Amino acid sequence: MTDQWHRKLALDLGTAGSPEPAPDDVSEPAAGLDGPTLLEIAFGRARSVVAYALELAVAHRLPATGSVAGDDVWLRLGNARARFTMNRREGLVIVSSGQAADVRARWDEGQRAIALVDADGSPGSIVDLEAMARSAVDGIVAEWRANPSAAMRLSVHPRDHEDEPTKG
Repeated sequence: MTDQWHRKLALDLGTAGSPEPAPDDVSEPAAGLDGPTLLEIAFGRARSVVAYALELAVAHRLPATGSVAGDDVWLRLGNARARFTMNRREGLVIVSSGQAADVRARWDEGQRAIALVDADGSPGSIVDLEAMARSAVDGIVAEWRANPSAAMRLSVHPRDHEDEPTKG
């Protein structure tokens, strides 16, 4: 089953016809799971967003590249890119994109939710990694559509890409 965002992405990439509106699937995490497991689930949801966008773009021969294997998930379309990295040793997810500064998120037991990590290491506001991934992909698509000169350039791995982001 697809939701409205999937249909909107297909339209934005020019790969589908008119979608029929459908309610978004909003589900709460299962009670009783520990913080690292809930962070893993949230990372998996972000990964599924990146995987869907990458597979859709590649299937329609758009200039996209990326990876959805392991704990380093990234997507590049034209000059725009986004990256989600699960650092298991530190128990956090790092979100990088050209649209904004890097963001760190981890499970916060006090808030019983995934929260941004402030510069001093203290928990900040609650965050939804799946929504962040969707927003990042939407930003990538908007940047790609706005820059026709890069539209057909094959994307490549960034030179500063670290192959082992979790180091352990």
